Amino acid sequence: MKPYPARKKKERPAKPLTRQRLEKMGVGYLQRFPASIRRFRTIMKRKITRAHQRAPGDQDAYGVWLQEVEDFCLRIGLLDDSVLCRGITQSLSRRGHGFRDIRMRLKSRGFNGETIDIALENLDGQYRRLDLDPDVVAAVRYLKRRRFGPFAKATLTYDDRRRQSAALGRRGFSYQVSRTAMEMAMDDAEAMLYAGSIRE
Repeated sequence: MKPYPARKKKERPAKPLTRQRLEKMGVGYLQRFPASIRRFRTIMKRKITRAHQRAPGDQDAYGVWLQEVEDFCLRIGLLDDSVLCRGITQSLSRRGHGFRDIRMRLKSRGFNGETIDIALENLDGQYRRLDLDPDVVAAVRYLKRRRFGPFAKATLTYDDRRRQSAALGRRGFSYQVSRTAMEMAMDDAEAMLYAGSIRE
């Protein structure tokens, strides 16, 4: 007995974009992927372009709708560059990224210079109150995760130290910060990480 052929689902014709659908798309995106205002605008413009290609609509209204959706997301707290930038800064520092690398990553996410400066100054101030250099703490965190420097299981050769210092440089750490972290005794490094964790 021959099986019945599978029924093909009829594709529903695309409908022109509406203000309500655009808001739903915007809110849904931010709930899954927190973004800067600049990045949100870029993503939403792409969504509008794709929707218009599928079903042409009122192009003159798209800009007004996007601004209204942005204002709505700002009011309900889904868009807040200062809060998001501070959160990302803290997270990157905890994962062992230096200030230069953090700044570069924040710029790539669409944050403006002033917002980035405030976030980095806030992080720096929190550490300085405990007499800690945030970049040195972040470098030591990276070394511990990679089992480099003071956390290495075996005695490091000159080439080992050079490669590990280069890895720190690629994370945005200066030569002086890299050298300080690499030359630290393990007990001192652990004590610094403990002090840094108290700040958090």
